[in-house]
Amino acid sequence: MPATGRPGLPSEPRHNAGVDELILRTIVIRFDGRVVEVFGIANEARRGHVVQIQEPTVAKPDSRGRSEIILGPCRFGVDADELPELLPLLDKITAAVRAAQSEKRPRGRPRTGRE
Repeated sequence: MPATGRPGLPSEPRHNAGVDELILRTIVIRFDGRVVEVFGIANEARRGHVVQIQEPTVAKPDSRGRSEIILGPCRFGVDADELPELLPLLDKITAAVRAAQSEKRPRGRPRTGRE
């Protein structure tokens, strides 16, 4: 398994009963399909539900090769070698956010403003 910067910890996503977990050098991200949890930023855990967060964003790498990630209530940087591991999980989260947003839209006839 690839090294994470922490001895003995795999960097590959783990799948536990429908939960994706990705261990990077400075953070851990867990996603159960609805709730995103990020551990390690300022030594605390932050979480957000897909109904309440925006789609994750990935900025272009800076001069050191680090990309800024905005994921739910969190903003953090990842090195270029960590990004390929992270992108598939961000894609899953993006799909869940989009699905949640489409579920939030009112059903039935759209309002026209003339009613």
